[in-house]
Amino acid sequence: PSLILGKEILLNTAGGDIIAHLAKADTLSIADLELKNFQLTIAPFKREHSDGLLGMDFFEKFDFKINQNSGVLYLGEKSDCNSSK
Repeated sequence: PSLILGKEILLNTAGGDIIAHLAKADTLSIADLELKNFQLTIAPFKREHSDGLLGMDFFEKFDFKINQNSGVLYLGEKSDCNSSK
């Protein structure tokens, strides 16, 4: 898999402005789930134990649940249960 770095951008975050890079990955795999030609932003984090932040452009591709008490993100294949309404 390859990662292609794009232009630098300015992100306005709760902790202040940071310089980030737009990027594109051929694939992004999590367990048996795989996304192709996935766009992402690479940004530095100043907090320890902080690996990243996922946005709704990522989450909309999955059924997901976040357990804030245990700090666990559950991802699953998107179901079509809402399309039968």
